[in-house]
Amino acid sequence: MPVWGHKRFPLVRVVEPPYVWRVPRSELESARRILTILSRPDDRPEDTSTIKDSGHKSIRRLPGDRATSAIYVKTYKRNSIRYLFRTPPASREARIMLKLQGAGVPVNDLVAVGIRRKLPFEVENVLVIRSPSNLQTLGTWSFEQFQERGESARRQVSLVLTRILASVRRIHEVNVYHGDLNPGNILIDPDEMRFYFIDFHRSRFLWPGDIKRRTEDISEVLEYFSAYYDRRERLDLAAVYASSESLLCRSIRDSWDKVHRKRMERRIATVAGQCCENRTYFRTVQSDTRLVYMDRKYDAGRILEWISGPDLPEGLRGEDLTGSPTELREIWRSAVEKSMREQIRETPVAMILETPSEQRGRLIWDTRQPAHYRLSHIFSLERFDPQGDHFLPCQPETG
Repeated sequence: MPVWGHKRFPLVRVVEPPYVWRVPRSELESARRILTILSRPDDRPEDTSTIKDSGHKSIRRLPGDRATSAIYVKTYKRNSIRYLFRTPPASREARIMLKLQGAGVPVNDLVAVGIRRKLPFEVENVLVIRSPSNLQTLGTWSFEQFQERGESARRQVSLVLTRILASVRRIHEVNVYHGDLNPGNILIDPDEMRFYFIDFHRSRFLWPGDIKRRTEDISEVLEYFSAYYDRRERLDLAAVYASSESLLCRSIRDSWDKVHRKRMERRIATVAGQCCENRTYFRTVQSDTRLVYMDRKYDAGRILEWISGPDLPEGLRGEDLTGSPTELREIWRSAVEKSMREQIRETPVAMILETPSEQRGRLIWDTRQPAHYRLSHIFSLERFDPQGDHFLPCQPETG
């Protein structure tokens, strides 16, 4: 019987055209129905619901094969000559999950991993996992705890973070670097207080002495809680990761600030680089007379209604600008970058460009929404007001 992956978790080769699957022996029975649906999705379209589809990566949900679980399918599409030699992302993610599962790290159950080569370098890679259906992200759960219980929630959240950091240490002990360990990639069961690590597509194997990567994983989690814990408290929590007699704790303290600054610069560059595109954080709306670049977390319909009226609603202000379309786009990008880098007390909402021949534009600011939320490592739907010490809900996206 063919063996693949971690030696304690041999996988069986299953051919279900057009995919070739690798399935854990313990999952063979439950995987048969799931693989049939995935291989012939047009036969039963009602069985799948799409959660995310960005072209090169999609996530779908299937009904769980158990009463308390759901099946999630991650599909990666890659078209590059390097995948003649490189392990595709879902296969790499599956191998890391199996290794962590063998080390006792809480991860979701691997059901199957499949591959389909359309051309020698064009790969479609599929990962199928099983997850409990009542999980919340760590960010959502902690936000609700602080909202409901205020200061008294600190102890419970700290205890959970202590357990999470102990598991992160175990991840690093088997020489795995998560690479995207933000509170959106840690799921928690609010009833049983169990947690699971997910989304290992950026994971890599660590050199044993790589302090920088270890610090990135830890600070990725703890910096999200900067609204509740000061730097001293976050370092105390990070110390849980390392034993008291280890030099690793001191190394983490020494590299913390450097790692944090570099990561913030990368975040700022990523967000500002997308401000004129239909990407994660922004959207572009175009009509016959206007081109609008806007923050995706604002309601597109309300933005268009506001800018069509004679006056802006209370809390918004506008700046009339002139220049070429390129110059106006640069002003918009600079405003987005400035709001993150300098933490100014307002957030750029949209840039409205008139027809290019007129070379006019208008920059809209929200004076009630500080930019702190952009530096959150989860980019959640809540925006923290550091001065008012409370969260401000932003408008849900429509359209």
